[in-house]
Amino acid sequence: MARARSSTGTVAVPRLLRGLVARAKTEVPRHTGPRLARDQRTRLGLVNTANIELLAQGGSDPGVMMQWAEGLLLWHYVSIRLGCGEVEMEEQLTLATAILQRFGVTGHVSLTKEELSLAKLGVQVCDALVDETSLALAEDAALWAETQIQGIWARASLGVQPDFSRDAIRPYCEESA
Repeated sequence: MARARSSTGTVAVPRLLRGLVARAKTEVPRHTGPRLARDQRTRLGLVNTANIELLAQGGSDPGVMMQWAEGLLLWHYVSIRLGCGEVEMEEQLTLATAILQRFGVTGHVSLTKEELSLAKLGVQVCDALVDETSLALAEDAALWAETQIQGIWARASLGVQPDFSRDAIRPYCEESA
């Protein structure tokens, strides 16, 4: 059984995911409408995994990092809407901030073993959120995340470091509600 370390402690990944899904099903009204199709869920999982693998290899370019960050923003938005996985997704955004800022300073992509472990946990959390979201919510989240990442790119071109902190991102999620 895989174990990962988050700020909430060492957690058995399957137990964490079952907990996220259970909270989504019992505490939060599910979004109405059709769910993502099986092939859509599979493709999203593959994209998340591929981006992490490219980052881990250290050979990715800024486009891969921003695609990864955009995916994290998307699933963070979904986690807020579903009311589950928010803490775990905020940890992923903190990780993304650190990696993108380090890239801005060094021009090199690198992840420590701990960062890679946390990023892989993030893929599993994103996959659990994929299974719980509706097509409409996923589309809203994708549009929102794309807008956010374009703003981050624009600010980066002016020399502003990327910031995915709760204070920087969450207000925008809530405004879009």
